[in-house]
Amino acid sequence: MAAHGLSAPAYAANAAGLAAPDDSAPVADDVRWALSRASPAVRDVLRRLPARTRAGGMLGGLISDTQTSVTGDHRNQYPG
Repeated sequence: MAAHGLSAPAYAANAAGLAAPDDSAPVADDVRWALSRASPAVRDVLRRLPARTRAGGMLGGLISDTQTSVTGDHRNQYPG
């Protein structure tokens, strides 16, 4: 379920990364922008959803990392 709520900012960040493949800043900027606009109510809803298992690929990683950042739940982060 969290993937549905987080897919829009993840797709935007993914597109930024595809547009600038040699620069990671646009991806990080898009994720930061989305996180800065997540209201307390949105964060609360995302915390109540089951933790998402980390998926592969750029998009899956962005969704997982964004959920972790917005909820503070680091249980499903890969170490390192």
